[in-house]
Amino acid sequence: MKPVSLNVAVPNCLLFVRDSTVADIPDVDYGEAKPIWSIPTCVVVNCMVDSEGETNITVGEANQVSQNRKPVFDGVLETPSRKLVLDLVSDEKVLEVNVPSAKNRVRVWTDGRHECAEQVVIGIG
Repeated sequence: MKPVSLNVAVPNCLLFVRDSTVADIPDVDYGEAKPIWSIPTCVVVNCMVDSEGETNITVGEANQVSQNRKPVFDGVLETPSRKLVLDLVSDEKVLEVNVPSAKNRVRVWTDGRHECAEQVVIGIG
């Protein structure tokens, strides 16, 4: 998989990383200053609110996009369809990529400046 980067205005600051066929999402508690919420089938990343600008998102194989800092998420995501989707609260699909298996290690790095990330890097594998 060749890495893909894009800039996206993220409504409600939430970016969903999930299997294309699974609709379950984690409970998001805005009262907690967290960069991420997760369940086995979905990871939600807290991004910059769209009224303040766009979030830069990069997705690729972990060995191609890994960062020199600790990821905010490092776990296995269930992807039975073998398609990983990035979408927004409005059910707008931002990106869909094929993944190698029904369970994939996913790592997420953010710019680390605050909980509302301006840069999100998603490494698969």
